[in-house]
Amino acid sequence: MLKQNKKFMKHFLFLAVSLFFSCYSFSQKVDETLSKKYTSEEMKTLKKVDSKKYELINYSLHNACYVIDMPSGKSTSEFKVVSVPNMSKLNYQDLGLSIIENENQYFLIQGTTKMLVVKSSIVLNQEFSSKK
Repeated sequence: MLKQNKKFMKHFLFLAVSLFFSCYSFSQKVDETLSKKYTSEEMKTLKKVDSKKYELINYSLHNACYVIDMPSGKSTSEFKVVSVPNMSKLNYQDLGLSIIENENQYFLIQGTTKMLVVKSSIVLNQEFSSKK
């Protein structure tokens, strides 16, 4: 019985330490991405003063964009064209785009028959709130 408890504790400790480092690493990557737009002081203040906004910004980094097929039979001449180097890793900040409050944005993806959609902050807020 004592050997089983020791074995369990070793596995539990390993899992706990692994989880801690995994979360820390993810946090560092998020902070690194946000540092393109915010200073480290702004991020620290945001975390302390408005943690919900900070969480929403983190959520938007990975959920604000998606790709759709270009609609057939509709004019797309009014849409701006963007270059998307990696369609599997969409990040509006890396693409030099921003989120606007009340309107989704649509862009033609250069060299494809696809469009990039950047969700509005209203849509992102609703999604984020419903996931909690």
